Amino acid sequence: MTSTTPDRQYYGEDARRALVQEFQIKPDNQTEFFARLESAARIWQSEVEFPFIPDVDWKEVSAFWRKIDKHSTILRDLIEGRHWIIDHRLTNSLESKHVNHAFAVMRAEEHGDPQPGPLELEPAELFQPYDLEVLSQTLSTLSDLAGKEIEILPKNRAGRKSDHALRLWMANMYTLWTERLGRKFSREVLDRGTPISPAARFVVEAFQPLDPNLPASSILTEMEKTIRTYRNRRP
Repeated sequence: MTSTTPDRQYYGEDARRALVQEFQIKPDNQTEFFARLESAARIWQSEVEFPFIPDVDWKEVSAFWRKIDKHSTILRDLIEGRHWIIDHRLTNSLESKHVNHAFAVMRAEEHGDPQPGPLELEPAELFQPYDLEVLSQTLSTLSDLAGKEIEILPKNRAGRKSDHALRLWMANMYTLWTERLGRKFSREVLDRGTPISPAARFVVEAFQPLDPNLPASSILTEMEKTIRTYRNRRP
């Protein structure tokens, strides 16, 4: 796909003339109208090339959180169901290191040898029974978080991905049509999907210079979503 350039013109003289004639755009409106139409086209192209909202593989996201939930639950159950000897050995191992270090200090003092260095313990050696309980609570919190993330994932994540670039463009067309021309942004189509209302015909034709391969049905579907969105925003 060709990169966006600031001076690129999407609507040449022929395209402008056709839009002016078909949709009766008055001369005093044409300069501003086509400036905003070109701007909307550049925004669309920029979003296609460098999307602000990238495509997301929701199946992968769901699989990630389900694994987190599964493994955190397994580890939590393992800790909570541990044999008592685990706690004893954890405590005994740490106490043995302290005792051995104390004896080494005493022997050095008794024989006049250099004192041993300070007792250094690895992080894993500092785990005590209380720490295991805290870890169990942390794992429980992690499992709860995973459950909440799974809950809020898009329900239609297996369906068609949203075309954010087209959505931005259609929102700009809504504003252009209703505010600049002062006309109703209505979507009227025949049974086979052929647009018949002026606004519906306009969005289909105005999008052709951007991507002539996109089906009119996709454009009209996005138009319907935009109309619904703006209708719901009204007080």
